[in-house]
Amino acid sequence: MGCGATALALLTGTPPATIAARNRNVHYPDKFMVRFLRQKQFVVLELTFCNLTLAQSELSSENVLLVSQLFAKNLATWGVIFQGMFYHGFRSYTLDSLSLLSKPLLSAYAVVHPRWRLPSPASDKPASKPVMKGKAFTLAALAGVMRSAPARPETTNGK
Repeated sequence: MGCGATALALLTGTPPATIAARNRNVHYPDKFMVRFLRQKQFVVLELTFCNLTLAQSELSSENVLLVSQLFAKNLATWGVIFQGMFYHGFRSYTLDSLSLLSKPLLSAYAVVHPRWRLPSPASDKPASKPVMKGKAFTLAALAGVMRSAPARPETTNGK
């Protein structure tokens, strides 16, 4: 299985073979990854220099990130970052401060599903819809969705 299929499988619970059959390509372009997640009701925000520097809220280790990294010369790979861990294929690795310099990011997306949420004292409030700015979600809107959704299931580190 390709790393794109396994990253999407981790996020969605869809078997990697099903994802690979839908892609029909050995490479997993950003467009396919984002479209697949959105079809599964995920909110996906592309992280760009512009929207990160203008954001009123910051990313934290509680955010789920889908990232494409330059793994080797002319070879990119997909992985998921959550709570200081990098999930690639069927393995997990602890991130350190130089991890993203050794294998630089090509693209990154904050990902959230309406059933996930961050712990928040405002969890009793009714679910709010994300605020759109132009055609893109803002980080603040993404954080609002995460605070108002039901609790996210616990993750395991392959144990």
